[in-house]
Amino acid sequence: MAPQNPIVDLTGSARTTIPDLLRARAAASGQNVFLRWEGRTWTYRDACDEVAAVASRVIGLAGSSPQPRVASFMANRPEAIWTWLGTLEAGATHVALNRNHRGAVLEDMLRRSGAQILVTD
Repeated sequence: MAPQNPIVDLTGSARTTIPDLLRARAAASGQNVFLRWEGRTWTYRDACDEVAAVASRVIGLAGSSPQPRVASFMANRPEAIWTWLGTLEAGATHVALNRNHRGAVLEDMLRRSGAQILVTD
């Protein structure tokens, strides 16, 4: 018997999105640990809740924009993950900005990103 495709096994489709994978994993094993950070733990279900909250905010802020873009200027922390996944869940484009950029370089990167929304810590 040929080995199965783990994505197909989980989602039922070979073509899927990262948010779909997260939701499928939460449905299959929602109580399992998704992330540990500085003494706090999020399960797959918790992660889905965080992602849904960000997606809702992105949708609300983007309004009727046909192709919303969300720039994030965040440190490596859970909120950066929720922002990335929530942006994808909202059907928007995520643009990660380099935390080392400052001044004119950061201004140029932000302008060229075309983002309507900026998320930062």
